[in-house]
Amino acid sequence: MIKINGKQARICIDAGHGGQDVGAVGLNGLHEAERNLVFAKELMYALELLGIDSKLTRIEDKATPLYLRANAAKDCHAFISIHCNAAENRAAHGMEVVYSSAKAGLHKALANNINQSLMKSFPTHKNRGLKASPSMDYGRSLYVLVNAPVPACLAEIEFISHPEQEKFLRAPETKGQVANALADGLKAFLMGLAGVTVEPLQVLAGQPIKK
Repeated sequence: MIKINGKQARICIDAGHGGQDVGAVGLNGLHEAERNLVFAKELMYALELLGIDSKLTRIEDKATPLYLRANAAKDCHAFISIHCNAAENRAAHGMEVVYSSAKAGLHKALANNINQSLMKSFPTHKNRGLKASPSMDYGRSLYVLVNAPVPACLAEIEFISHPEQEKFLRAPETKGQVANALADGLKAFLMGLAGVTVEPLQVLAGQPIKK
């Protein structure tokens, strides 16, 4: 179990979009909001196996106001928003991680850990690197990153608008691979925080991990 200043480490996981806001849609009909939620739920399980607590900003396909998403992180140590990218240019592909340029510091460190872990797990995918929001190469200011009360980043897993990457995002094995990569990046970030300690997980035969 990972603790920060004596309290179990906790991550706020935000599955982007939801409800009538389906996000980007692939050529073959894959909805970004649905994939985001699948990845978020799988990440929750992957973190549990590492002894890290977590919470979701939404647990079903419904709209959640941005201010509630950001506020949900108030009792957490980090915030990650999961998205799939999209572009008019169907050839665009790769993974990138966004952080608030107004905060940087630990926010950039979190984004860097996530990016490194994604690239380690998916070396054949293009590394689009870190994006500061807003900046010259990323014009938008993202509400959840600016207003989250803890270090925050947004992970763009791949381009749903790219036909081959849409297949990748839909593939059954992808959710576990993405979740493990994100979980490893989050763990690496937590391990670098002041006041971090690690206690053995208690596992009973045939029983779930006890925290």
